Amino acid sequence: MTRNDTPNSNRRVNANRIIHVKPHDVSVINNWGLVDGGANNGMAGAEMREMYRNPHEFVDVIGATDSVDLVNLPVGTYCAKIQAVGGQYIIGVFNNYAGYGRGKSVISKFQSTSWGIKVLDTPRKHGGEQKIVTPDGYVFRLKYIDGGLYLPMTYPTESELNSLPHVEFTSPGSWDPTFEVDDDIDETWFNEADDPDSLDDNEFFQANGGYFLPDNDILNGSNAFATITKVSSHNIQRVKRHDWDYENLRKFFLWRPTQVIQDTLAATTQYARQTLRLPLRRHYKSRFPALNVQRLDEDVATGTYFANVTAHDGSTCAQLYVGKVSLLTKVFGMKSDSEFPATLLDFIRSFGAMNCLISDNAKAELSSAVKNILRQFQITAHQSEPYYQNQNPAERRIQFVKSLVRTLMDQTGSPSCLWLLCTTHVCYVLCSQSHGL
Repeated sequence: MTRNDTPNSNRRVNANRIIHVKPHDVSVINNWGLVDGGANNGMAGAEMREMYRNPHEFVDVIGATDSVDLVNLPVGTYCAKIQAVGGQYIIGVFNNYAGYGRGKSVISKFQSTSWGIKVLDTPRKHGGEQKIVTPDGYVFRLKYIDGGLYLPMTYPTESELNSLPHVEFTSPGSWDPTFEVDDDIDETWFNEADDPDSLDDNEFFQANGGYFLPDNDILNGSNAFATITKVSSHNIQRVKRHDWDYENLRKFFLWRPTQVIQDTLAATTQYARQTLRLPLRRHYKSRFPALNVQRLDEDVATGTYFANVTAHDGSTCAQLYVGKVSLLTKVFGMKSDSEFPATLLDFIRSFGAMNCLISDNAKAELSSAVKNILRQFQITAHQSEPYYQNQNPAERRIQFVKSLVRTLMDQTGSPSCLWLLCTTHVCYVLCSQSHGL
């Protein structure tokens, strides 16, 4: 700062603002994990305990200056003891995290949100909610310190690891940040000239009290200075994963060319990763339930419809499933729409886990129980827009099935209470007929 003590002189101050950018090691904050929306992968620090390690998978940590801060960090599953709202302690499980073992942990916001976790990382003093909410109903409040949000956590003991409930904060399946990109619809939105939150010239004029700020009065880079100070030795900005060592894998593929191995792995569906934990132990419960069911390689649409007559078994409504390509049709009777999760499990048990479940925005079809089933079996979900039922293929199939049921009941003289049995019979026959494809 320069200063002239003459009374009428102009004073100019170039203020250096010191801000923290993704602080990874702040000595005044013990046993807390930083919630970071700028990191594309989480990193386990000293307060996280290693549970499993993914063999042959390593990452490099790249900092804010695009320099490689850490190399060859192992990727695995780590855990920490966390207290939820209400005082209950749980074991937070963080899959596919880079293991550093020192300093503070970094919790990647988008790695968790892709798993269905609500990361509300706007501080309360700025109008946010400042908490993390899981589909299991757990709520974890965050602390706002020095411009960063932190999740309090501690290193769990062996007894705590075995006795406390486990809550997953990230997907146990694969996580590759290079696939987390905008699609074509997002690119179109990005290039649009208008936005609902933007102001036109007149609105902008009124919002600024009737004045426009002249261009020559706008502060430029020479009039404002900011110094970014690193408060840690390692600031995680993004993670770059190592490519497979195809040459080393040739011995497992009969020494075929590396291009054949690369194409094979690219075409292989991977719902889980091999993990390593020493000493070895027996597992009575599968860690990857998606591998225990057969797969149905197509998208399946579903819809609920109600009857004005109670069926012979007490059902008042039915849940219909139809394959988007094969037109595989299956119906389940229900006494209320709250039984939808049970019908979904019955369909998966009978035909396999679909690639994607298409439904409308009914509350029963968007419940936490349904989300847990979809997460468990690695099934994506798609909902039609409100008031656009035509976007759900199941709606058209329901109308077609209902017309055939009416014809069947009229031709056979069946009582109205047998509508569910007739619907089941119609769906059975449709699955054996040609659809003229």
